[in-house]
Amino acid sequence: MSGIGAAIAIALISLAPDTALREMRGEGHAAGLGPAARAEALRNAQTAIVIQRLEALAPTRDFTVFAPVIEGSERFVPSYRVLSEEATDATTHVEIAGEL
Repeated sequence: MSGIGAAIAIALISLAPDTALREMRGEGHAAGLGPAARAEALRNAQTAIVIQRLEALAPTRDFTVFAPVIEGSERFVPSYRVLSEEATDATTHVEIAGEL
């Protein structure tokens, strides 16, 4: 990952008063059923965790500068536990806990 957004996010996380890793929960949804939908829902849940952390650290709500970080969120939440998983109709829903 490269870019100013990644550099700013790393700086915010490392310079923030509360830099300890913390367990955070994220929910993700994806259209469809099966392994591909599950993988997309998990990526969306990882993205939700990264956005939550950025909201807590960044002095702005304009996250366009953080697009590279948000798009590569699985790099920031590489391990997680699946707390719940449900496939209904044509949608897959997951909730995860991961550290960031």
